[in-house]
Amino acid sequence: IEHVENIGIHYYQTLLQWRRNFMANK
Repeated sequence: IEHVENIGIHYYQTLLQWRRNFMANK
């Protein structure tokens, strides 16, 4: 379970980073 939570946090941070880049390009 702990391992899954770590992946979820990493995925969430990646999503924020991607969205930030997407908004910046736009």
